[in-house]
Amino acid sequence: MKTKRFAFVAMMACVAALCLALFGCGGNNKANFVGDWTLESMSDSSMTITGDQLKSFGLEITMNVKDDGTGKLNLMGETMDFTWEAKSATEMSIKSKDTTASTFKLTDGKLTGELESQKIVFAKAK
Repeated sequence: MKTKRFAFVAMMACVAALCLALFGCGGNNKANFVGDWTLESMSDSSMTITGDQLKSFGLEITMNVKDDGTGKLNLMGETMDFTWEAKSATEMSIKSKDTTASTFKLTDGKLTGELESQKIVFAKAK
């Protein structure tokens, strides 16, 4: 009787370990991107502007990424709606109705990507 019980427990432990290996590692990649982000810097071939420099003029660029796959980019008072998708734990794709899809990469808590030939870096809002 104890042998059957041990075999059953061992089998259940293997099933649980297999489930964790197959499903647990994937996690919720969306969680890495959801929330409010503020511009850290924006640059093109000729100059770089920081978020602090914009704030000194009373301007701000922010991005709100929602769990439902939508978001809003606030460009100094003008808003742009977008949809987004987590490609991995460190990469997301953003698409608005007026632009082609842009890829943003998450590195050291910062999102970096390109929008309309501008390199943009966002940091998670505090």
